Amino acid sequence: MYIVLSLTALAFASCGSSDEPSGEENHPSESEIISQKIVGVWKNGAYFVSFSKEHFNSAFLNSQTIDEGTYSVNKDTILVNNSFRGVQTKYVIKSIIDSTLTCEVTYHPFNIRGYSDAPKAETKVMTFKQTKDKPCVKEHNLIGKTYEARYWAGYDGRCTFSQYNIMDFYRTWFDKKHAHTTDHLTRYYVYLSPEYIYFIQWTDGGIMWDVQHLKVKLNSDGQISDIEEFTYDY
Repeated sequence: MYIVLSLTALAFASCGSSDEPSGEENHPSESEIISQKIVGVWKNGAYFVSFSKEHFNSAFLNSQTIDEGTYSVNKDTILVNNSFRGVQTKYVIKSIIDSTLTCEVTYHPFNIRGYSDAPKAETKVMTFKQTKDKPCVKEHNLIGKTYEARYWAGYDGRCTFSQYNIMDFYRTWFDKKHAHTTDHLTRYYVYLSPEYIYFIQWTDGGIMWDVQHLKVKLNSDGQISDIEEFTYDY
């Protein structure tokens, strides 16, 4: 596959020493070039993909797909292994020119009927623009934090970010229908620091709605002061 790469942002110095190898040995490999140039956060409207220098990936790829995991680079291909879902996402790089990334993405949307059916892979070509956002990291500052609020539907909610990709949500109801019961819901999420959370929302019956979006505010002590919902026009 022919790949167009702009190397102006990379420095490969040559001192001209007679001890240095010559010819092909001085040329960076395709994998090395992509590994250096891919680091950052890339957006396409509401969607994004993030690659950290520690080889951690997070992404929001369509209205039913968030993804995260450790990635590796082999020539023009990036493979992301998602241990939570047991799936693999593939990015075949078409070009990285200045601040524009074009790639063919093969990914597994969440099944809207729940986990009973194996997810089927979809492939599409996407073009992203690089942003100034910091790449997502596995050890982020939401882990271990809790937020409590009263919700319009008639319950108190307590959200705890127990892991880098799992949040536990407890609902305590105060109406006759639910008889003051407390529910425990588990949500899979990705966090684009410092304020955006993307998570998979399910109904109580196990039917998926779509990817939900939260905007989180942290106070001066680094604790959560507010979480609000927001929506995108896809």
